[in-house]
Amino acid sequence: MCYNKLYYKIVINSMGRAIVNFSEALIALRKGLSVYREGWNGVKYGVKMSVFAQIPDENSKMSSPYLVMNVDGNLTPWTPSQSDLFSEDWVVGE
Repeated sequence: MCYNKLYYKIVINSMGRAIVNFSEALIALRKGLSVYREGWNGVKYGVKMSVFAQIPDENSKMSSPYLVMNVDGNLTPWTPSQSDLFSEDWVVGE
């Protein structure tokens, strides 16, 4: 078990990944990493579900950054629920 600079306890799961709250997951998203919730149903059944930030460029129709969910290669815009915002089972991916 280790602690980050904000003194939150960081738990490491069996895959060697840090389990964090949404605030820290958002920091990871801003750094270009993907995140997912350990409690999402599909994850344990092999369904790859992750969230990442999409930063618009000159070819984008969007003008501001937004979150995208990737479910087995299919992308869809995503907005966290209140439950997601207060959960502390976020896992930082790659």
